[in-house]
Amino acid sequence: MKHFSLLCCLLPLAASAAAASDPLTLRQQNIAVIAAFASCGDMEHLETALHRGLDEGLTVGEIKEALVQLYAYCGFPRSLNALGVFQTVVQERVARGIADDPGCGPAPMPADFSAPDAGRRVQTELVGHPVEGGVFDFAPIINQ
Repeated sequence: MKHFSLLCCLLPLAASAAAASDPLTLRQQNIAVIAAFASCGDMEHLETALHRGLDEGLTVGEIKEALVQLYAYCGFPRSLNALGVFQTVVQERVARGIADDPGCGPAPMPADFSAPDAGRRVQTELVGHPVEGGVFDFAPIINQ
């Protein structure tokens, strides 16, 4: 747990260092900072980062998508908590008359799209061969 706490302290610093050396666009920097605070569960600093991201041009949709994607990396509780904070931030901004760009919604999936088939194709491409055996035989639902 001590290492996790240290990591949570270092992530925002790393995001600041990235901003200082400017390898990322402003949008990317804001997403990195938002993701760092959300993944560490630092809701106070996350709220500030969300306001800043919106003020600097991130769309509501971009931030929502980033926070939704975090569930796979830091767990549902952190992702859901961060989404709750973001919902409150958006509601507060609307109440103050701030009209943030909603962004575009997700594109509809083709009628013949199969998520399991797409997942297998991506796994095979990443690994270089079909992923099977081991943990996939032990708990096959993980590959569904």
